[in-house]
Amino acid sequence: MKINSDTNESYQQTNIDKYVSQINTQVEKFIRKRLIRQHDERGALWLLEEKATRVRGKRVRPILITCIGETWGLSSINSLRIATAIEFIHIASCIVDDLPAFDGGDERDGELCFYKKYGEGRAILTAVGLLTDAFSLMSETTTGLENDMESKCLLIQLLSKCVHKMSLGQLEDICKPEIPIDTTLEKKIFERKTGALFEMAATAPVILQKGNCQDYSLMVQFGRSFGIAYQYADELEEIFEEGRSRNQRITTHINKHLIEAKGYLNRTGQNTSTLNTVLDWIIGRKVGSANWCTSISDC
Repeated sequence: MKINSDTNESYQQTNIDKYVSQINTQVEKFIRKRLIRQHDERGALWLLEEKATRVRGKRVRPILITCIGETWGLSSINSLRIATAIEFIHIASCIVDDLPAFDGGDERDGELCFYKKYGEGRAILTAVGLLTDAFSLMSETTTGLENDMESKCLLIQLLSKCVHKMSLGQLEDICKPEIPIDTTLEKKIFERKTGALFEMAATAPVILQKGNCQDYSLMVQFGRSFGIAYQYADELEEIFEEGRSRNQRITTHINKHLIEAKGYLNRTGQNTSTLNTVLDWIIGRKVGSANWCTSISDC
């Protein structure tokens, strides 16, 4: 499905909401079917994974992957496999991030944190279960070429590096000084803690579609820049939730990295109009603005 380019803003908003809703429905069905098939082999862990994946979040990464997959001509089944793998890693990272050893949160997306409901031990094991299944999903992708193990091995290798970067970013986050940090350190943490998974989401479809080295490099930079923009938007969302006024420094960083991301994307030579609209929608939803670019800047 493509988003209609009609100039009427309310029509565009309805159109993208419908587009996103369709993606979320497809991903949700795929997750449920996969977990049902694994019921017997995963035993008691299955029920915990079933509960963990029924999140109230926006499924941002699956939306982005599906849109990138459409842009690059990826099959729907491969898009769903990658989207689900990335979403499982994201959910696992959220479960870990909420643990007392890290953020020690009480709520996420308006609900009790997973460890608050089921205990720390079960939370850790659930995160490990989702993480391992993500690697299994990546191994099930296909390129249309018979016995193409090279692409699968590369995907799994990159996914391993992605998880390592996220772990390093989490470590740097909990070890950072209890004072305002400079932009360089802040950006480095964001690149690893958040940008790594967006980078994986951006490059996996290109690898499976046998994109060239230049396109792969551009999508690495795109994923990294958009991940940083998204993390800054997350910071801004927290500011709004606490009732504070907009932080101009954070707004500037969101715009800077969002424009950078679109620049890398547009240099691929693909038709990225739908994807650019989705990027604005993702950031806009994060900070409570229907259209980020027209309400904040002239992107």
